[in-house]
Amino acid sequence: MKKLILGTVQFGLSYGISNRNGQPQPGEVFEILRVARKTGIETLDTAEDYGSAQELIGQYHNSREKNSSFDVISKISHEFGSQSVSDHVKQTLSVLALTTLEAYLFHSFRMYKASPELLNELVSLKGKGMIRKLGVSIYTNDELLEVIEDDRCDVIQIPYNLLDNSSQKGALLEKAKAAGKELHVRSVYLQGLFFMCPEQIPRNLLPLVPYLKKIEEIARGHAVDMGTLSLQYVYNNPLIDKVLIGVDTVEQLTHNIDGLKVPLDRSVFSEIDKILVKEPHLLNPVNWK
Repeated sequence: MKKLILGTVQFGLSYGISNRNGQPQPGEVFEILRVARKTGIETLDTAEDYGSAQELIGQYHNSREKNSSFDVISKISHEFGSQSVSDHVKQTLSVLALTTLEAYLFHSFRMYKASPELLNELVSLKGKGMIRKLGVSIYTNDELLEVIEDDRCDVIQIPYNLLDNSSQKGALLEKAKAAGKELHVRSVYLQGLFFMCPEQIPRNLLPLVPYLKKIEEIARGHAVDMGTLSLQYVYNNPLIDKVLIGVDTVEQLTHNIDGLKVPLDRSVFSEIDKILVKEPHLLNPVNWK
């Protein structure tokens, strides 16, 4: 399960279009982390803007043996101010109860573009061992194409799923790998949209319904549930280095892990790749508001 990254936005905020459970309590978070580590997940994805998520991770680390801690990928706050970059990273590491960040990402392409000096300072901290890798969390293909060209960025976190699939960005994934980038995938379930009934889908997303029905048809044809199909589609792509999933409960976590063990004919992935959403702007949750 080393290819899986456990997302933590749910730990600090109420998140996801289909979230009915709300934000888990600290005890539930610690149990999710314990089970994740036990099942072989070694990396967490968090951010300074994810409410109390980083504090909870730090509390977990402080309550456990060092060999049971996680590698952590964090994202720099949109509210980063006048504090020195070095002091800021040290503070983040202190909160997480770590000595090194596995990766430190710009939370958005816009922030990355607006902060060239900050990126250069982070490169210096990488050289000092405080950060192993640097990168950017992006949304669009144009953003992905530009970040691919930046040698300072090691990691690119991208949305990729059953609808935002290889028909949308397959050639760009190949280009990124040729450039030596580490690709992390998020939005595997499109914020839970794949699990919603048609009558639950917001009016502005109704153009996606025909595509959602198509993937439901494919799932039924291969006798697999939507969660398993969603996760296996991205997990089994050899161009993808890491797959980020978020859960609200231990049951959701174990269900995801069990889904990766379900035998699935790889021909199903080719069927998914034939789906081409003609309204790609709707695949970006930023445009849902």
